[in-house]
Amino acid sequence: RRTKCGTRQQFLAAVLAVQAAGMQAYADVVFNHKDGADHVERVRAQIVDWNNRNDVRSDWHEIGAWTHFTFPGRGAVHSSMHWHADHFDSLSFNADTNNASRLYRLKDKQFETEVSHEHGNYDYLMACDLDTRHPQVDGELRWWGRCIVDTTGVNGFRIDAVKHIRASFFRDWMNHLRVHFGARELFAVGEHWSGNVADLHDYITSTEGVMSLFDVA
Repeated sequence: RRTKCGTRQQFLAAVLAVQAAGMQAYADVVFNHKDGADHVERVRAQIVDWNNRNDVRSDWHEIGAWTHFTFPGRGAVHSSMHWHADHFDSLSFNADTNNASRLYRLKDKQFETEVSHEHGNYDYLMACDLDTRHPQVDGELRWWGRCIVDTTGVNGFRIDAVKHIRASFFRDWMNHLRVHFGARELFAVGEHWSGNVADLHDYITSTEGVMSLFDVA
């Protein structure tokens, strides 16, 4: 279906036009969060401090979470996976109060490590934060990577908000795609928004060099 960015055919034509001009086309990848769910689920969560995510501010209690993604317009086309609360580790909107001013960590979930140490742990950025350690999430994102390259012919990826996603996920994800596609280079560059060059080098090292980073500094 047409979006504000155009149609599928216009996108595919743009990729081909870029490549015909002697350049490479990279897909913009947002793996950190999902927004715009279809249904509310009842979950248990605790409030943590925005500025220090290691500081717990409440006991476990029930909230309403927009975490059930069923994709009624898509059905099972491309993917049959439905997303539930268990596929996320944190969120900031309570449907019971229509309030987005508090940060909630979901019960039995921990913030991911191998992320920026800002705010104690900068796993959470916005919306429903993906738990990339969940095997279904990991499997779906690997499938998506294969699918997007197969269907669009892009040469690689610009990856959003990587400092909020564990470095080892991208190490495994990029290695999986490069093994799957064999001879394709699949260049990748990540957005790690930090003025500290040492932070950028540390993240690249943690990914074992599978991606470059923008020179934010």
